[in-house]
Parts: sequence; C-alpha cells; structure tokens
Amino acid sequence: MLDTVKTEQVKFTPEQGFEAAVLYTSNKNTEYVPVEGNQLIMTDSGTLNGWTFAYKGIEDICKDISLPSLAKSLHTKTINHWDSYEYFNAVMATEESQRKLKKKRLVVEDGCIIGTVGSKYVHYPNSEFLTDIAKIVPSDYKFTGGNVVGSKMRVNFGSESLSFDVKGRVNDKIVPGIQFRTSHVGDTVIGALVRLYRYKCLNGMTITDTKSDNRAYHVGDDLRYKLSLMTQRTNNSLSKVQERIDRLLGIDYILGESAGDLLYNNAPVRILPEHKKRSALFNPKTKYKDEKVRDEVLLNSIKILDNIPNDHGGPISRGILNSSFRERKSYFDWTESFTEAAQSYSIEEQNLIEEEAGVLSSYIYDNATLLN
Repeated sequence: MLDTVKTEQVKFTPEQGFEAAVLYTSNKNTEYVPVEGNQLIMTDSGTLNGWTFAYKGIEDICKDISLPSLAKSLHTKTINHWDSYEYFNAVMATEESQRKLKKKRLVVEDGCIIGTVGSKYVHYPNSEFLTDIAKIVPSDYKFTGGNVVGSKMRVNFGSESLSFDVKGRVNDKIVPGIQFRTSHVGDTVIGALVRLYRYKCLNGMTITDTKSDNRAYHVGDDLRYKLSLMTQRTNNSLSKVQERIDRLLGIDYILGESAGDLLYNNAPVRILPEHKKRSALFNPKTKYKDEKVRDEVLLNSIKILDNIPNDHGGPISRGILNSSFRERKSYFDWTESFTEAAQSYSIEEQNLIEEEAGVLSSYIYDNATLLN
C-alpha cells in the first residue's frame, strides 16, 4: 500500500476572522514544476523525485496517463508498499506515460506533490485570491467562516443589511451571503455562490442553482475581473433568498408521507455519507423482488428520512421537529437538519453536505406543487 501524506483540513471560524485564512495561505509555498524531461521515480522512503506526495497528487498523475484506477489499486492494503513503488515506476518509465505527462506540471506545496495541472492552467494562488476578495467584497459583509481541504479553499461572507428573521420565529436570524471558492491545483473552479448562514445553529447551506451558480476556470488573464463580476451577480441575487425560505416554511413536512413523495419523485435526498450506498434508500427505478419487498424498502426509507433530525441533526432540528406545542413542521426545518448534522462530519464531508442540502432545497422550491 502506498504511504501518502494525509490531506490537511483546516477550519476558520468567525471568531478567528478573515485574517486567519489570509495568514494561513500567506505561509504556503507553492511551485509548479514541469514534468517534461524529468522521469517520475518513486522511492521506498516515500518520496517522488525528492518530494513527498498526497493521494491526490498520485491520483492526478494516474488520470493524466489515462489509468485512473491505478492510484486506487496501488493504495489497497493487500499490496506491499515496495511492490507499489516498483509497479508505479515501471508504468512511469513507459514512452506512453512520458508522452502524456510531457505538458503537465506537478503542483508542489511545502515540498509535497498535491496534484497536477496542464500547460494552459493559470496560477491564481489562494493568498492572492483572498487579497482580491478583501478588495471587492461589499462593505456590509462580515466573515462567517471558511475552510481549506488540501488546496481547496472556501471563505464565506454574510450581508448584515440583507439579514432577516425566520418567519414566525424569535431570535432565528438568517444571513444571506456569498461563498468564495478556489483551488490552485485545478480541482475546483473559481466560484462565488449564494450561501446562507443561520445564527441560531451556526450552520450554513450553499445554494448552487442556476441563478446563483457563478464559476470560472483557471484560464485566461482576467481571473480577477471574472471574480469581481461573479461577486456582483451573486450579490444581486441575494434579495430573492428570503422568498425561497418563506416558500420552504410554507410547505408542511408530514411524517410518514412527505419522505415518500420525495422518494417516489427521485428527489436528491441521498445527502449524508451513509445514505449514498446504492441500496441505502428506496429508488423508484429499482426492480425489487416483489411488491412486498418494494413496500418494506420504501417504508424503511421513509423512517430513515423522517428520523434525520433525531439520528443525525443537532438540538435545534430535534427540538423543532419533535416539539409538542408546534404542530406544523416545514420542509425548511427538515432540510436544515442536514446542514446541522453536517457539523459532526469531517470538513470535506461538511462542504459536500452543505452543497447537496442546497440542491435539495432548490428541488423542493422548484417542485412545491408536487409536495403540497
């Protein structure tokens, strides 16, 4: 099994401030080293051409030579790590591999290979990205947190002037804002997306529907202009966020029924890692053994989704959906239980859960007539 450097995951809290993210990125040293003329050779001491390497770095190299499954194979526990090194070196020594890697560059951060990029990739360091954000973010925006997974960076800002109380709730404020994201490895495009931040449970949801999804690739010489334009577009769409929340609040989530409607319509409810397995939840397109099995799987899946707040959510979600004094439970409350649950997962999984909860909220908003 290959010994790879563990991917670094760092969170920046509102209390630490935006300066913490700036300081973190400014202390990173990133190089782009051409592969051409340098055969890649791995040693049993855990280095590749003198550098350590992360799994993402090896994965990118294997994808570049059209062998995406090679990295996973070398990383299996059943393979001796010395054999992994020898096999990797044998593959890299072929003319075909060297030809395909000729125009590639290794991304080396603090002496560790974290990925590869092509010859047309425009380097936009995370530190410069944050410096530019500080210049263009509206003055009423406040930093609401962020994180880095490898070189994937996300920083969030909320607009205090556009904040609002959840309809019918006391001390339950939502702050719409922007999530800025980038990566100097090429595995994430530059983006400025709508993100909601809820003070009551300190969780967020990233909305990535077509109206708020602004992305740009690391090509061309106008990346800073693209970032500024995306920020402006996303900022202009924030006024519609309250309408979305009110719509979700206005649709009842009925235990024992609503989850069935979502499952029958193949809604994007497979959000938590444990529910992503093929057979974890009911799928209307699956051919089950008979009607009895089909009904059993459906009923079990409804129970799983109904119990998301209890089994995975935090105290806010559990309190609202289980309260005896409040008969109405809304789709807003149920969907928010996913984002509150996200806080108990790794940073990388939390990012994905927040994104997919946003996709689910968009689905519910767009298909409200099917769910009433």
